[in-house]
Amino acid sequence: MVLEWPLKVTVFASEKEQRSAMTSALLILACLMGAGGVGLAAAAAHGTPASGLDSAAYLLLFHATAVLAAASLVREELLWRPLGLVAMACFVAGGALFAGDVSMRAFAGQRLFPMAGPRPAARS
Repeated sequence: MVLEWPLKVTVFASEKEQRSAMTSALLILACLMGAGGVGLAAAAAHGTPASGLDSAAYLLLFHATAVLAAASLVREELLWRPLGLVAMACFVAGGALFAGDVSMRAFAGQRLFPMAGPRPAARS
Protein backbone atom coordinates (compact mmCIF):
# COMPACT_ATOMS: atom_id res chain seq x y z
CA MET A 1 0.00 0.00 0.00
CA VAL A 2 1.45 3.34 -1.09
CA LEU A 3 0.33 6.58 0.52
CA GLU A 4 0.67 9.71 -1.53
CA TRP A 5 0.35 13.26 -0.40
CA PRO A 6 -2.62 14.79 -2.25
CA LEU A 7 -1.31 18.35 -2.23
CA LYS A 8 1.48 19.50 -4.45
CA VAL A 9 3.25 22.52 -3.03
CA THR A 10 5.08 24.84 -5.38
CA VAL A 11 6.44 28.20 -4.44
CA PHE A 12 6.30 29.70 -7.93
CA ALA A 13 4.90 27.94 -10.94
CA SER A 14 6.96 29.93 -13.41
CA GLU A 15 9.66 32.55 -13.67
CA LYS A 16 7.03 35.11 -14.69
CA GLU A 17 5.18 34.59 -11.40
CA GLN A 18 8.45 35.00 -9.50
CA ARG A 19 9.10 38.33 -11.23
CA SER A 20 5.55 39.40 -10.55
CA ALA A 21 5.97 38.57 -6.86
CA MET A 22 9.17 40.63 -6.71
CA THR A 23 7.43 43.61 -8.29
CA SER A 24 4.50 43.17 -5.91
CA ALA A 25 6.84 43.19 -2.91
CA LEU A 26 8.46 46.41 -4.14
CA LEU A 27 5.03 47.98 -4.67
CA ILE A 28 4.02 47.07 -1.11
CA LEU A 29 7.23 48.70 0.14
CA ALA A 30 6.41 51.78 -1.97
CA CYS A 31 3.00 51.98 -0.31
CA LEU A 32 4.66 51.79 3.10
CA MET A 33 7.08 54.52 2.03
CA GLY A 34 4.14 56.72 1.04
CA ALA A 35 2.44 56.14 4.37
CA GLY A 36 5.70 56.85 6.19
CA GLY A 37 6.11 60.05 4.18
CA VAL A 38 2.66 61.23 5.20
CA GLY A 39 3.45 60.42 8.84
CA LEU A 40 6.75 62.28 8.72
CA ALA A 41 5.07 65.26 7.05
CA ALA A 42 2.59 65.39 9.92
CA ALA A 43 5.41 65.11 12.46
CA ALA A 44 7.30 67.90 10.68
CA ALA A 45 4.22 70.13 10.65
CA HIS A 46 3.55 69.67 14.36
CA GLY A 47 7.13 69.29 15.61
CA THR A 48 10.22 71.43 15.59
CA PRO A 49 10.49 73.35 12.30
CA ALA A 50 14.19 72.79 11.55
CA SER A 51 14.37 69.07 12.34
CA GLY A 52 14.66 67.99 8.69
CA LEU A 53 11.61 65.73 8.85
CA ASP A 54 9.96 67.63 6.02
CA SER A 55 12.78 66.77 3.62
CA ALA A 56 12.62 63.10 4.68
CA ALA A 57 8.85 63.14 4.14
CA TYR A 58 9.15 64.63 0.66
CA LEU A 59 11.89 62.20 -0.27
CA LEU A 60 9.77 59.22 0.81
CA LEU A 61 6.73 60.50 -1.07
CA PHE A 62 8.64 61.20 -4.29
CA HIS A 63 10.55 57.93 -4.17
CA ALA A 64 7.32 56.00 -3.60
CA THR A 65 5.90 57.68 -6.69
CA ALA A 66 9.07 56.83 -8.63
CA VAL A 67 8.70 53.14 -7.69
CA LEU A 68 5.10 53.18 -8.93
CA ALA A 69 6.19 54.83 -12.18
CA ALA A 70 9.01 52.33 -12.72
CA ALA A 71 6.62 49.44 -12.06
CA SER A 72 4.23 50.86 -14.64
CA LEU A 73 7.01 51.20 -17.20
CA VAL A 74 8.12 47.62 -16.56
CA ARG A 75 4.57 46.33 -16.85
CA GLU A 76 4.06 48.09 -20.19
CA GLU A 77 7.46 46.77 -21.35
CA LEU A 78 8.83 50.27 -21.86
CA LEU A 79 11.65 49.57 -19.43
CA TRP A 80 13.86 46.49 -19.35
CA ARG A 81 12.67 44.40 -16.39
CA PRO A 82 16.07 43.82 -14.68
CA LEU A 83 16.91 47.51 -14.90
CA GLY A 84 13.46 48.42 -13.57
CA LEU A 85 13.77 46.04 -10.63
CA VAL A 86 17.20 47.41 -9.73
CA ALA A 87 15.91 50.98 -9.99
CA MET A 88 12.88 50.20 -7.81
CA ALA A 89 15.03 48.42 -5.22
CA CYS A 90 17.46 51.37 -5.13
CA PHE A 91 14.61 53.86 -4.73
CA VAL A 92 13.24 51.84 -1.80
CA ALA A 93 16.62 51.27 -0.13
CA GLY A 94 17.90 54.81 -0.62
CA GLY A 95 14.69 56.42 0.57
CA ALA A 96 14.49 54.18 3.62
CA LEU A 97 18.11 54.80 4.61
CA PHE A 98 17.90 58.58 4.18
CA ALA A 99 14.55 58.92 5.94
CA GLY A 100 15.71 56.56 8.69
CA ASP A 101 18.83 58.62 9.29
CA VAL A 102 16.96 61.94 9.39
CA SER A 103 14.21 60.50 11.61
CA MET A 104 16.73 58.97 14.00
CA ARG A 105 18.49 62.33 14.28
CA ALA A 106 15.21 64.18 14.87
CA PHE A 107 13.63 61.76 17.34
CA ALA A 108 16.58 60.12 19.14
CA GLY A 109 19.20 62.85 18.85
CA GLN A 110 21.77 60.60 17.19
CA ARG A 111 22.41 59.59 13.63
CA LEU A 112 21.86 56.18 12.09
CA PHE A 113 25.11 56.54 10.12
CA PRO A 114 27.31 58.97 12.06
CA MET A 115 30.02 59.51 9.45
CA ALA A 116 27.83 59.30 6.32
CA GLY A 117 26.87 62.90 5.78
CA PRO A 118 28.05 66.42 6.34
CA ARG A 119 28.36 67.64 9.87
CA PRO A 120 27.93 71.19 11.07
CA ALA A 121 31.17 73.16 11.18
CA ALA A 122 32.70 73.65 14.61
CA ARG A 123 32.24 77.16 15.92
CA SER A 124 35.11 78.89 17.58
